[in-house]
Formats: sequence, C-alpha cells, structure tokens
Amino acid sequence: MKKFIGLLLLLVVQAAILKQVNEAQNPIFNVNDTLISTMGLYRMTLQTQNCTLKIEKFDSNLLKYSPYRSCYSKYFSGGSCNFLTVKNGTLRTDNGTIYAKLSNQNYAETALVIDDTGAIQL
Repeated sequence: MKKFIGLLLLLVVQAAILKQVNEAQNPIFNVNDTLISTMGLYRMTLQTQNCTLKIEKFDSNLLKYSPYRSCYSKYFSGGSCNFLTVKNGTLRTDNGTIYAKLSNQNYAETALVIDDTGAIQL
C-alpha cells in the first residue's frame, strides 16, 4: 500500500511539472488565474473590464486578502480583455494589443511576476 501511495504521489508531482513546462511554452494569464507572490503577501488577478490588474494584500488580522490597488500599463489604450500573454519582451492582450513592454525586447525569456512588496514586474 505504501508503494502505491508513493507511486501515486510521484505521478502527481510529475504531472504538475509537465503542466508547468507546457504553460511556459505558451504563457497566458487568464481572467480566472491568480498570481501569488512568493511569500503569499500579495496576489494579482486580471479583470476583464478595462483589462485591469487587481492587486490584493493579505491581511494577517482578518486572515484573508483585501483590496490593495488596481493598475494598468501606460502603453494600454483601454478596452476589455480576456487574457494576457508574454511574447518577445511584451505583454499582449487577447487581441494582440501591447499591454506592457520592456525597454530592450531582445530577451530569450520574459516573465510576469508580482513580488513580496506588491510590485508587478515584467
């Protein structure tokens, strides 16, 4: 029985790693997705209306996330969106509009992260 449980746990971990690798090949941040900082102090979700990034901060007294701020990029001209994707140093909406970009777009990899101070970084 212990061997079966160990094998099952190994298969679950392997499936999670494969899912993560596949998502890295085509990274998409959907409206239903949540991005959490390393220590869990902040979390970010994409809001369809106005394509806003909603940031919440963990309140240790209430033991839940509370609204912190909503933000969007200066490059984005407005409108709704269903997802954001990272391509060639840019963050693009589902219709291909540039949402955010790096000053130098010659990077082999680009990531969208939220750090433990609540700052969003591309």
